[in-house]
Amino acid sequence: MKFKKLLAGVLSAAMVATMIPSSLAGMFVSAADTDLSSHLLFQYTDTLEDQSGKDNDGVAKGNGVQTGVEKDGRSSVYLSSTSHGGGSIQLPDDLTADLSSKTGFTFTTWINAQTDADWARLLDIGEAGSGQEATDSNYRNYFFVAQNGRIVSGQGNTEFYLTDTGVEPTLGEWHHIAIAFMPEVNAAEEDGQNVGVILYVDGEVAYDASVNQTNSGTRNALIAWCNDVLPGFTDNYIGYSRFDGDAELNAYLFDMRFYDMGLTADQVVQVMADGMTTEQVLNMAKESLTLAQTATSTNITLPATALA
Repeated sequence: MKFKKLLAGVLSAAMVATMIPSSLAGMFVSAADTDLSSHLLFQYTDTLEDQSGKDNDGVAKGNGVQTGVEKDGRSSVYLSSTSHGGGSIQLPDDLTADLSSKTGFTFTTWINAQTDADWARLLDIGEAGSGQEATDSNYRNYFFVAQNGRIVSGQGNTEFYLTDTGVEPTLGEWHHIAIAFMPEVNAAEEDGQNVGVILYVDGEVAYDASVNQTNSGTRNALIAWCNDVLPGFTDNYIGYSRFDGDAELNAYLFDMRFYDMGLTADQVVQVMADGMTTEQVLNMAKESLTLAQTATSTNITLPATALA
């Protein structure tokens, strides 16, 4: 951490933050001191044992779940099946019980996808019996994000919030994905904020599907859904679809997290950085720099507290 503090001091003193992508600057500056641990509901690194201290362990569903599998520099959880029911992670049944339109939520993970399966699920949470085994009363009471980038919230017999983002993880490469469902209030408890999903890839906004007040009908429906439907989700998964015709997610996953808040852009970057070594951070910064961004400066005074 001292090395990262030194980097933060140098970035601040030399104003290098204007030369690199905002996400990488935030990794060392604006996001460095935010404590999100109280909002973390689960964290699975390379096993399904919860590292958040909340005892929200995941459960392997099917035989195609392997833990502690090394993949390109990361020890991970491998979902090795492509057939429905072959291998996914079942999440706690009270995961969403305390969520509302005032909190939002965020799911993040590092992913190395192995198979291109459009309807495989990154995240699928909902009421037991909704979807394939639906009844009239809860047919579409669910939320999911598919590998092909489709985001869906359903209630009753309607998928009322549906967005095709076109954002999907590149096969055979590690990428950080964050699905942030933003609440109607911001950190200062100010109302009137955009409500809905912002999708991040590698710390940058890949698609903003949140809804502002000019589209009040959908925004109000999302607020009501967060308060009336979301807290009742007891059938929750990573990699599993509640529809039998959908393939299972075939991917390596590392540092899966779920927060009881909609993370800001800087907080998403902080979470991403938490799952990276210093070498990986520096390599990412190096790869992101262009020749025009490598200007040098002289006579920079370093802050005295950088190594504190």
